[in-house]
Amino acid sequence: MTSLDLANLCTQRISRLKTTCDAVAALTGIPTTSARNLLQGIRQDTASLKRLSDTITLMERLYEATRPLPLDMKNVAMLKPLLEDFVSGDLRIDVKRKEPNVDSPVSVSEISEQ
Repeated sequence: MTSLDLANLCTQRISRLKTTCDAVAALTGIPTTSARNLLQGIRQDTASLKRLSDTITLMERLYEATRPLPLDMKNVAMLKPLLEDFVSGDLRIDVKRKEPNVDSPVSVSEISEQ
């Protein structure tokens, strides 16, 4: 995969996460202008592009782990400690939906509303 292919893929993944290049750059520790130039193919730096891609992968993993809870993937101040705890294993996320109680009676009005 060429640097330009990886840059295009990163841009698509950023869009799917509903985040910004600025947020990913801040979480990666790369200056915003440098990150933008990398993603636009203006600057070639495979190592930095890989770091951006790795950060996006981590964000995707956190997003999937917290579904269906909404996470603001643009909020760097909130995401940074969450991602650090997620990586270190100090963050545990259990999302469960309560199953309907099968022993409770169901009324006709409840059935017709569904």
